[in-house]
Amino acid sequence: MENTSFFNDIPSLKPEDLVDLIQPSTVRISSSGTHLIYAAAPHGRKGEHAKTTLHLGEVGKKHSARQFTSGSFNDHSPSWAPHDSNCFAFLSDRGEVGKASAIYLAHINGGEPYAITPAEHKRNISMFAWSPNGRFITFLSADEQTAERQKKEKDKDDVEVYGEELQYNRLRILNVSTREVRVVHADNEQVQSLCWSPCGKKLAVVTSQMPDDDSGCRDGFDFKIVDVVLGKVLSSFHLPGAVRSVPCWIENHIYFVAGVTPSAIATSSAVYKSQVSEVMSTKSYELHAHGSSDCAYGLKQCGPSHLVAYVQAGLRDELEDVLEGKTLWSAEQCIEGFGTTFDAYFPEDDTLGRAIVAFVTSDTSFPSEVFTRSGVSGDPIQISNHGVTISKHSFGGSYTPIRCRSFDNAVILEGYYVTPRDQPKKPLPTFVSIHGGPYMRLTRGFDGSSWSQTPYLLHTTQCGTLITNYRGNSSRGEDFAKYARGQVGTVEYDDILRLVQEGIDLGLIDPNHIIVGGWSQGGFLSYLSAVRNGADKLPNGSPKSWRFKGAICGAGVTDWDMMTMTSDMTTFEAECAGAAPWTADKSSVVARKGSPIWEFKAAAEAGAIPPILILHGKEDVRVPVSQAWAFLKACRRYGVPCEMAVYPREPHGVKERAHQIDMLKRCKRFCDLHFG
Repeated sequence: MENTSFFNDIPSLKPEDLVDLIQPSTVRISSSGTHLIYAAAPHGRKGEHAKTTLHLGEVGKKHSARQFTSGSFNDHSPSWAPHDSNCFAFLSDRGEVGKASAIYLAHINGGEPYAITPAEHKRNISMFAWSPNGRFITFLSADEQTAERQKKEKDKDDVEVYGEELQYNRLRILNVSTREVRVVHADNEQVQSLCWSPCGKKLAVVTSQMPDDDSGCRDGFDFKIVDVVLGKVLSSFHLPGAVRSVPCWIENHIYFVAGVTPSAIATSSAVYKSQVSEVMSTKSYELHAHGSSDCAYGLKQCGPSHLVAYVQAGLRDELEDVLEGKTLWSAEQCIEGFGTTFDAYFPEDDTLGRAIVAFVTSDTSFPSEVFTRSGVSGDPIQISNHGVTISKHSFGGSYTPIRCRSFDNAVILEGYYVTPRDQPKKPLPTFVSIHGGPYMRLTRGFDGSSWSQTPYLLHTTQCGTLITNYRGNSSRGEDFAKYARGQVGTVEYDDILRLVQEGIDLGLIDPNHIIVGGWSQGGFLSYLSAVRNGADKLPNGSPKSWRFKGAICGAGVTDWDMMTMTSDMTTFEAECAGAAPWTADKSSVVARKGSPIWEFKAAAEAGAIPPILILHGKEDVRVPVSQAWAFLKACRRYGVPCEMAVYPREPHGVKERAHQIDMLKRCKRFCDLHFG
């Protein structure tokens, strides 16, 4: 294909334009309902350390957001003081950039922010929460490193023994006026999250046995009611699986998000409630809302009596007043930030339905911005204007929802097709985008993240983009989500093919020019699509007349046994694979059924594997880079065209600006070459 563009009449988009876009997060409305504060940072990190800026805006006033902090530090996680709309707290590394972590106070009427916990402390503060009266702040951090440990590291006498010298998050309480900090709960367990009781005399804390990411999935979580003064645990109960939100305490109930099947990890999310009592047990909680046909993807307490949930329902995102059962906002449009970038304000006398919601959203034609909406009707008002830097460019022009039955006729599948401009009059070369997770889903939005090439490809090539959602993802309830348990490489792969075939049947996709790509679980499914590319029949037995011309595999799994043994989330990966090697019989090959590397030989000998582009972070502990090296070695053995880029210092998500730019350019070159 000739390397031309639909956009010859407007300036050319550069990778830097997307990488430098500002992404808002953590939106918070003041106690008066008049102002909001949020954090924002560019997609691509410049320099060695993250730099995040706080922005202040006026609720309901278009483009009123202004930069509040300098951008020289990592200022993040803002939270307004109760009953004071002039003051807020936030976390920052101002004491030593990239190393320190402290709580700071700021006033919107002026003055320099100042630390209220030791500015020089190095241990990360993972979260904090104001007491209802605003006199105290509880926060979570590990103990500072001892002088003895510092000396051992300096002398290189720092052997690491598993299970020893673990850095547990401690529950600490700060007196805001005196700056005195004391430890409330010092047991050797990891405090994950917390909330205050309405009276301010107790805390609900969520703990796991170990500080590693796998602990809660492996051992479950404990909910504990702690006396603030005595530090005594008054009652507790155990949840066998993962807790997916900060707890919220309203009247005598604690609310939280967890799995519909509590002992599973690949399960739909629902809102639970537990009545606080002196005696609590494993039967102390019950499912309260959602999770059957939709998913509660986030939860936030807004004032003393309101609980707002971020709900995914098919391709719609919604904000709901859970206890009142009222929808505050709903659209076939994404709420950004994995359910953490929203807030709501309810007037004391809300008989007229004047609730205010604030959230971050985007569309296929504009990037992420902060919006507010007042009342139950009316259009949201855009408060920020970060996308002005690319306003001269045009992105997705047409958005076509795609709904079809799966090949096995068991479920309805949902995805959508985006074109560079208007609905195409002829089928287009198409990039098939597969999301990660698997428990997430994509809906209408502008994905400017480092692993998504959609906006860049839409602007710089003549291709359309098919956004695919498959069984195992969120937004469709438990019957949909549970497919990820022990079934990787089966129905979700079939669902990708089904959506591609539907796009071809609708005249959207040119069957001779299709490239597949994704990150994490999407990278795995891209590997799988590559090794199964030679099939001449679709899963329903009908002829398959098309093949992928290339596969972009980002941070994907190639061998599920190896993944279970080396990932930092062993329990989850074993659940997806069907078993861990140490729980399977010697003859078991259960994890191989979804492992692309075990299908490589036959596919390569048949000449069916398309050209491959592998992208991976060198310091990825979720999906270790050994997964990518295995596939590269297989490609070299059989002469399959393969390009592999490994990004130094990068974890599971690529953060650094230069690396993100390289990814966009590399993906663009790959598509230009193999669409042709």
